[in-house]
Amino acid sequence: MAVPRHTLTRQRERFPQLQGMLDKVTREIMLRNETREALLLTCNSEARYRWLLEHEAWLLAQVPQYQLASYPSMDAVSFSRIKRKLSD
Repeated sequence: MAVPRHTLTRQRERFPQLQGMLDKVTREIMLRNETREALLLTCNSEARYRWLLEHEAWLLAQVPQYQLASYPSMDAVSFSRIKRKLSD
């Protein structure tokens, strides 16, 4: 769900404690992105697929496989091969 920026700004002015929550969410997003970037740089494709299963499993049901393959930095053929290998 997306919230327009002007709505957040207006609500943050009315409820100052909202800023703390926004800061926490921002930190969590940044840490998650850092973890994913490190994974892409240091792990092989099988480890990246396993990470996807563990942390982003909901994507498997909602995103077509040929598009999803690019998320862990793989081509669709490699993604399919690893998926099949791990499901056996």
